[in-house]
Amino acid sequence: MDDLERFGKDPLGDGDMLLPIFDKGCEGKMLSVDEVLFLLNGYELKIRKQSEMCVLEIFADASCNHQQGFGAWAIVSNKFHRTGIVEADNIGYVELYAVYEALLEARKYCGDVVIYTDSQYVYSNVNWKAKEYESLGWKSKGWRKRIPNKRLLQKIAPLLKPNIRVEKINRKNNRCADKLARKTMRENDMDDGGVV
Repeated sequence: MDDLERFGKDPLGDGDMLLPIFDKGCEGKMLSVDEVLFLLNGYELKIRKQSEMCVLEIFADASCNHQQGFGAWAIVSNKFHRTGIVEADNIGYVELYAVYEALLEARKYCGDVVIYTDSQYVYSNVNWKAKEYESLGWKSKGWRKRIPNKRLLQKIAPLLKPNIRVEKINRKNNRCADKLARKTMRENDMDDGGVV
């Protein structure tokens, strides 16, 4: 009886089906379903390890001058970098806007994406508060009457997907995006002396 005839059969009658494996070193060897699942699980772990190496990392930062009412944002990756100017009166808005732009770029990438920010405000708003406000119908609870940067958070909330993470890093590890944001401020004739 050849492998094709035995495929899917239960020759011993113990409920343990035998499956042929056609792999180097295993030609003609019959394995049980449990053995095949064990091999597939190991293969899945190899794929997962390889996919972890294919993570797109985006660094986001901003610079803001409170007197002029403008801020510069920058996002940096090994695949691209983007900068821009946005009208804002606080650094929190510009930092959130940088992450918003990073999320727009992350949508184009089908793998896992990690967006790094050095702002605790952005980290907590994107990871927890945006979801909380959305579940409350974009109304604040407690003593606070209004949600800071509500419109921008409403744009960010639908962009958050399971394959996209926003993580907080130390400020010194975000120097590239920081330098690019400050450079954008200087190039647009804005003094970055009011930077927070």
